[in-house]
Amino acid sequence: MKNKLTIKFIFITALILFLPVKTLCIINQGYVSDNTGTLSIKEKNLLNRISQQLYQKTNSQIVTVVVNSIGNETIDEYSNKLFEKWGIGDKKNNMGVLFIIALKEKKTRIEVGYGLEGLIPDGRAGAVLDKNVLPYFKQGQFIDGIVNGHLTIAGIIAKHYKVPLSLNSHQPTASKPTSNFPSAIIKIILLILFFSVFRGSRLGLLGLLLLSGSGRSYSSSFSNFGGSGFGGFGGGLSGGGGASRGW
Repeated sequence: MKNKLTIKFIFITALILFLPVKTLCIINQGYVSDNTGTLSIKEKNLLNRISQQLYQKTNSQIVTVVVNSIGNETIDEYSNKLFEKWGIGDKKNNMGVLFIIALKEKKTRIEVGYGLEGLIPDGRAGAVLDKNVLPYFKQGQFIDGIVNGHLTIAGIIAKHYKVPLSLNSHQPTASKPTSNFPSAIIKIILLILFFSVFRGSRLGLLGLLLLSGSGRSYSSSFSNFGGSGFGGFGGGLSGGGGASRGW
């Protein structure tokens, strides 16, 4: 009896040690999953809103994940497993992107689904990290780096498909304006901001954050992405394309 208990104990211990527990235990909260408390509700809502619009207009899905640690796995292995487990992108076109940040290991990766490898090849994914993410991370500005990385990826896809992305989650219900002048000014400002994002400038990031908090409440329209977990994406796959970096 004692020998049998010992064998069972060894077997269970081996399972615990060798299964990718950290990957399996991440709660899928939707387009933005952060179990580290790095991002505030405002930043999560902004990125969720951009990703939802991008999916509706281009069928592409961008998912950002922030974790404390990836354990003993490399960032490439971890990203590929998580991408497959969540099925980012739809099963038919595989147009998904995973942007992941591991704070303890100081590693980040952009994992690209099969359907977007032509638009975001390894070199371009690496350039996004080098120009739009790492400069912030190296200064300890993780919120800026995460938001700028997510928006830059969205900008690349939106520009390719020639679709606009709005920062507002709902249309105003006020009476009809007497002039088109204010509306035109707003459109010009948004165009400037998103052009800045396409080029990865700090002005684009700060402008977006300032606009999201000025004069309008950005209450979340993504309540189904709460802590209880998101139901999943479309079954997309990645072939391992993308780029990884450390800081």
